[in-house]
Amino acid sequence: MPLLRLRALALAVVLALFASYAVAMTVVPLFCAKFIRLQPEHSSAPYSTLGGAEEAVEEVEEEQRIRRTNIFRRIVIAFNQLFERLQHAYEKAIGVCLDRPVLVVCGFAAFVAVSFALFPFLGVAFFPRTDPGQFVVNVKVPPGTRLEVTDEYVGKMEQDIRDVVSPHDMNMIVSNIGITPDLSAIYTSNSGMHTAFIQVSLKEDHKTSSFAYMQRLRERFANDFPEVSAYFQTGGLVDSVVNQGQPAPIDIRIGGSDLDEPFAFAGSVAARVKTLSSVNDVLIPQDLDYPGLELNIDREHAALLGISPEAALDNVITALTSDTMISPSFWVDPKTGNNYFLSVQYPDNQIKTLTDLKQIPLRAPGAANTTRLSR
Repeated sequence: MPLLRLRALALAVVLALFASYAVAMTVVPLFCAKFIRLQPEHSSAPYSTLGGAEEAVEEVEEEQRIRRTNIFRRIVIAFNQLFERLQHAYEKAIGVCLDRPVLVVCGFAAFVAVSFALFPFLGVAFFPRTDPGQFVVNVKVPPGTRLEVTDEYVGKMEQDIRDVVSPHDMNMIVSNIGITPDLSAIYTSNSGMHTAFIQVSLKEDHKTSSFAYMQRLRERFANDFPEVSAYFQTGGLVDSVVNQGQPAPIDIRIGGSDLDEPFAFAGSVAARVKTLSSVNDVLIPQDLDYPGLELNIDREHAALLGISPEAALDNVITALTSDTMISPSFWVDPKTGNNYFLSVQYPDNQIKTLTDLKQIPLRAPGAANTTRLSR
């Protein structure tokens, strides 16, 4: 497939060059002969006869008439006059520079030094910034907030967006709040009921840049919602490619055997990065302080029952999220030979209390009986 694309690109270049050559050799000379009629230059020597003087006067009058009537000729003559003036000025400047070589070299060196002095005032970027006409706001309210309260926060932030973004530039606002414990969780950046993201789309002919609106909203949210963390993204394809799929151009990764210590270190790093003048937003996707239950598996007791810690965790996750457990993936009817997709799923809202969680059955591979999670 890539070879076919290269062939098509090479063929397009060849055809474009051939078409350009054909136009340059046929159409351009024809138009020049038709619309640009230049008269040959005449000698300034005086005419010896009366007839020659009359012919010269007639040619001058004809040339003046052509100048008045042929706009292309007037443009060409004006351009040639300006070009000749520029050429004479350039020749004079070259002569002055050749007569004073030391002064010219010193002046040029001073100009280079001054240009280097302006370097700290110039902006630096790895890739030119483009306006995608949209942006995304990742919202994180305090951990443990209920979904209804998060929805109220997002509603107020949407109202701020409508107040900041001009109605002539606004196209659409789409919000995604919380997370559903099923397969759709793969396609969302939310990590819990306290997280959300707001997508804002501007019209194609918007007057104000997306980055200007992002800066205004960043200041507005800091004043109206100081307890809410808001991270802005352009959501454009160019930024996604340049960032290699990461939400930010700079991605700092911290690892360790203990989750609490790396998370605390990440918080200290984020606090230092926020103080930099060139940084707008800092995002820590993980939330270790989210309210939850910690499950510790007694490995020795589980091994005596023939249950691995991985199998126990898989059963708990399946019971809490109602994921589909498939074993085997397909079942073949021995009579008809038809393939059937078999799956077993927990009923919705099966686990409501801590007692229900402790009663989750666990089964060892090959065992006939089950054992409860609490045992």
